[in-house]
Amino acid sequence: SGHHNRSRPTPNADPGRSRKNLLLLGSGDPESDVRQRIDSSGVKVRKNGVLAVEVFMSASPEWFRPDHPSRAGEFDPDKIEKFNKKALEWAKDYFGPENVVAATCHLDESTPHIHAVIVPIDNTPRKKGPQLRLNARKWLGDSKKLSSMQDSFASVMSVFGLERGIKGSKAKHTTVRSFYGVLNSPTPVV
Repeated sequence: SGHHNRSRPTPNADPGRSRKNLLLLGSGDPESDVRQRIDSSGVKVRKNGVLAVEVFMSASPEWFRPDHPSRAGEFDPDKIEKFNKKALEWAKDYFGPENVVAATCHLDESTPHIHAVIVPIDNTPRKKGPQLRLNARKWLGDSKKLSSMQDSFASVMSVFGLERGIKGSKAKHTTVRSFYGVLNSPTPVV
């Protein structure tokens, strides 16, 4: 929640541009939005239940700023509007409109992106147990489901000429802290 609304320090964000961030859905307090969805649904919360998941949606910097891909923080406002609308439509279709409780578009980092908060309430009919239940596994259960989710997003975003990233990539995620640690470390003199 602190990252979404910039109530905590975000080293890779430009504080001067944070006012340009867009609240796309929710109250601006994702934690409260999650609690409200759970409470209003009447779903039972298990001790180990996943209350919410965050989905990150973006595209290459070149797509957001085709004339100046290296100018971090710049973007085409028309593309932002179209991307936000289509990405939010996809999230609501994929997870269920009532399960997408918050979304913010960050324009204060080098490449625009959306953070959407999903409450994974599943209402698939069951033979046994309650109809509604928290079930993040339904959407995110294994690598095949995650890959399928990326395929689905890419398919919807293809109307903009966007293509899916490399399937099965062995690229490793680098935390922001690690990235800046390497970036700010002294360069050895040879």
